[in-house]
Amino acid sequence: MKKILLRLLLAAISMLALLFVYRLAFCPKIVVASRIELPPRTAYALEEKLAGDIVDNVELGEAIKDKKIVLIGETHFQDKVMSYFTDLMGKIPGKKIVLNLELPESIQNTIDAYLETGDEKYLSSIKACSECLPYYNIIKWCRDRKDKVERVFAVDENQSRIFLMRCVCYDTRNKTMAGNILKSYRKYPGRLILFYGGQLHCLLNGRYLYDVENRTPAGKLLLQNGIGRNDLTSILLDYNNNFPASRAWKGSIGAVRINNGLRELPVNFFVRDTLYGVNHAGEVFDYYVNVGNLTGHL
Repeated sequence: MKKILLRLLLAAISMLALLFVYRLAFCPKIVVASRIELPPRTAYALEEKLAGDIVDNVELGEAIKDKKIVLIGETHFQDKVMSYFTDLMGKIPGKKIVLNLELPESIQNTIDAYLETGDEKYLSSIKACSECLPYYNIIKWCRDRKDKVERVFAVDENQSRIFLMRCVCYDTRNKTMAGNILKSYRKYPGRLILFYGGQLHCLLNGRYLYDVENRTPAGKLLLQNGIGRNDLTSILLDYNNNFPASRAWKGSIGAVRINNGLRELPVNFFVRDTLYGVNHAGEVFDYYVNVGNLTGHL
């Protein structure tokens, strides 16, 4: 018995050693982006460009209502950012919404049970989910607004798969999420398909954090899988002082369209994480939103 245990221990140690060597040899190295500070002159010029162009949720909702898929990228764990999102959903006129969330697929049955019954025990299970982002208030809002939201889907991978894939340096989350968003799009024609998750998943081009193909954002994968550029919109949400261009908002809350006057701005005026294969804001998103000063942190 001792010999069997010893062999199992040696096998486990060997596997860990091989995994360590593999990761050391083949895993890409993350490059942490340097914080960008806008010089006063640049900030003033940007303020001039944005003057009069910041729109509220009523105007933004009207602008996106005829799109087929809208990706809304957040900065995680900020309650005011999530409140902005639910307010925006309520301001989108016309079509009913099918909402896709960056939550593990394993929570889907619990979401369905809560939306069907309204039983708080299911919402409590979602709150207690250690693998889940704190989107329970969004799900509650959807339950309260059945007239607005038809379905809610958890479209991310389960934590066990994420862990295993990252052990071998091959991230498949964006591919999984893009595939699930496409399923919603095909299953619910005529509905507005919304995805709400991290900013970097919602980019329309480039690669993020690591300069490898499997870090291609879900937004770009949707375009590569036949979604027309005019049918897809990407909106990034952020809050005051968290991104370099925030001072151009001068404390205002609202969205700006990355149009002809803004699309050539450097992408790192807005997105602080390291991006590869892109240089300009207009390559990766359509709207940028400052939700204002934070009132709470989850």
